[in-house]
Amino acid sequence: MKLLVACERVDAEGGTETYLRSLLPALVSRGYQVRVVARTVAQPEAYGVPAQAVEWSDEHDAPCADAANAVAAIAREFRPDVAALHNVLDVGILDVIRQNAPRVVYHLHDHRPFCPNGDRLYPQGGGICKVAMGEFTCGWHALVNGCAYGPRPRTHALIRNREAVARAVEGGDATIAFSRYLANLALRNGINARHTHVVAPALGDAAFAQSPAERPQTDAVLFAGRVMPSKGARSLVRAVASIPPPQRPLLRVAGVGPDLAATLDDARS
Repeated sequence: MKLLVACERVDAEGGTETYLRSLLPALVSRGYQVRVVARTVAQPEAYGVPAQAVEWSDEHDAPCADAANAVAAIAREFRPDVAALHNVLDVGILDVIRQNAPRVVYHLHDHRPFCPNGDRLYPQGGGICKVAMGEFTCGWHALVNGCAYGPRPRTHALIRNREAVARAVEGGDATIAFSRYLANLALRNGINARHTHVVAPALGDAAFAQSPAERPQTDAVLFAGRVMPSKGARSLVRAVASIPPPQRPLLRVAGVGPDLAATLDDARS
């Protein structure tokens, strides 16, 4: 079987990247032919399969026609049986893969297909968004909570583009969510329940401890993941700092990323 994987990055760092580093070599060992096309290829050998960079649009920009043509050419040459999509938010790429693959599976790793902000948090006023994405609801929250670009014309363009991504996910043959929470978010946004499946991410043996860790002597909170703004490490630092010192737990951060320095600065202040 031929599997075409379209993803945001080929790298040795990041949650989605760790998942693909574990999964793709295992599929190859079982006889699959796997090819990867990605928006950025930081480490070409990271996934153990051929990877090609095509710089399609990021999550805030209009679809890139040149990138769509390049991906379509790759798909026509490879002729996949199945295409697996990970964090692809350029709807032009989604459309050409749908046209050139008999089966398409979209993997949900985060909120972005259903949220113009990407994190379902209101930038102004605080609070967690609990409504389905839509031009009226997101436009209202852009006005009162500063969502997307705030009350500006380009906010409506971003919302429409993200709605097109959600429709592309809905038009696939299956949707894979890595948690029940993400699956429920997909269902709330119109994704077919019969084609939505919750699957635990595959991880290599090195991701698991050989024996249970000893219970710490004091209460502790662990942040484990790539340290970037949307993951909320700085919010966690501020939340822990608001606890009175006698009851304040130790906070440990296990991970690297572009927001690590700012997170450590917040923790020191």
